[in-house]
Amino acid sequence: MSIQPEALHLRIRKGDRRAEEELSLFLRNTFRKDYLKTLGPLADDYLQELLIQVVQGIRQNKVEHPEKLIPYCRSLAANIRIDGLRSAASAARRLVPLEEGKNRQSSGNIESELILAQQLDTVLKLIELLDPVSGEIIRRYYFEDQSAWRIQSDMGLTEVEFRGRKGRAVRKLRDDHQAMAQKWRTIPGGRQSGGFKLAA
Repeated sequence: MSIQPEALHLRIRKGDRRAEEELSLFLRNTFRKDYLKTLGPLADDYLQELLIQVVQGIRQNKVEHPEKLIPYCRSLAANIRIDGLRSAASAARRLVPLEEGKNRQSSGNIESELILAQQLDTVLKLIELLDPVSGEIIRRYYFEDQSAWRIQSDMGLTEVEFRGRKGRAVRKLRDDHQAMAQKWRTIPGGRQSGGFKLAA
């Protein structure tokens, strides 16, 4: 989708909601595929964050010249994707033991980013194997930082039910990850740096 940066920039600064919808569609068409590849089911949440920050940037005069709108979107999208990847990988490490990449400290290190993506992808795939209720609890509690109270209220669970389901789900994730890692250690070429592949 092509946009007219000058017109869109002006309309958003004036508070035009339809212009924000056009910007949202542009960002979705441009960046969603890449976000899905690295952030999986978290992609849409980070796309929404991208939209919010771009709109704020325009209104707070961080994008002074309309012709800089597209480069600004691309730069911000890259930063948000990296931040989202690190945040999600951190949540994954709270759930299951994951090996650290040797060069994780370097923010521009491509190998480090690939390791983070592999680790996150592995855990997200294991979460998909949980029953729907347990999977939702894990995603909301660990990846979206929602409170136990809010999850219990939304899902109609008592505190005991919530704690029980969450505890069993975490144990299953850790057991499944350990079993998967052990399986791939026994297969030539199965091991990957910093993460493990899932069997097809």
